[in-house]
Amino acid sequence: MILVPQIYLKEGRAIELEGTNFSLFDTDAYAMAKAMMAAGTDALYLTDLTISPVGQSPNLPIITKIKRDLKIKVYVTGPFRAKQSIPPYLEAGVDLIVLDTHAYQQPEIVADACELAPKNVAVNIDVRDGKVTIPGWTVAANKTAYDYAERFRDQGVTIFFYSNTKGDGTTTDEHLAELQKFCKELKTTIFCTNEVNSLEDVQKLVTLGAPGLLGYILGRGLYHGKIDLRGANALVADMMLDSSNEPTLQEL
Repeated sequence: MILVPQIYLKEGRAIELEGTNFSLFDTDAYAMAKAMMAAGTDALYLTDLTISPVGQSPNLPIITKIKRDLKIKVYVTGPFRAKQSIPPYLEAGVDLIVLDTHAYQQPEIVADACELAPKNVAVNIDVRDGKVTIPGWTVAANKTAYDYAERFRDQGVTIFFYSNTKGDGTTTDEHLAELQKFCKELKTTIFCTNEVNSLEDVQKLVTLGAPGLLGYILGRGLYHGKIDLRGANALVADMMLDSSNEPTLQEL
C-alpha cells in the first residue's frame, strides 16, 4: 500500500484549494513535490487542469521536471479527450494516464490511450450512494461500476482509480466492504480515491486485505490539514512490515 498525494496544476503552478491548511503547500509545484518526497512519498497524482486537444499543456514542463529530476512515479489525470494529447505525457515519462469523464463521454479515447500505452492506462470510477457518478452528467449512470469496469477492461484497461462513498463523500464500513468486493472481483490493480480524514482511515485501508489494492490517493483531506503526510507514510511503512498485509501489495 502506498499513499499518493494529489497536486492540482494550472498554468504551470500548483493551485490552492479553498480552505487549504497544508504545511507543505507551495505554488511552485516542483518545490511541493520535492517536499512531499522528503516526507516519504513514492508516487504523485498530478491533475492537469489545462489539457488541450490541440497544443501543449502549460503544465507539461513542470510535470516533465518532476518526473526527470525527482525520479518518482507520476500519475497524471485531467480532461484527456483527444488521442494527440497523450503522447507528450508518455514522452515525459509519466507512469500512468488516468482517464476520467471523457472515458464515458468518448469511449474511443480509452481504446486510443490503451493503444498508445498498453498497461499504463487507468480509468476513474466513482460510486456515490450506490450509483456511478460521472462529472457533467445531470443524473447518475444506470450501469454499475462492474459494468463499466468490464467495458474498460475489454478496451485494454488494467488499472482503476475507484471510490465508493455516501452522497456527501463520507465513507462507512459498508463502503469499505464494497471496495474489498470490487478488488476481489476484478483481480487487477486498484487505487482508492475515497477522501482521507484521519490516520484511522489510512489504517482501515491498509488492513482491509483487498487483493490488488495498491494505493490510496490523498486529496482534499490532505489540503485541509486533516492528515499529516509524513506521519501517514510512517504509519503505512510500519504496518506493512506485518506480513499479514502483504496481499494488498502489487507492483505497478
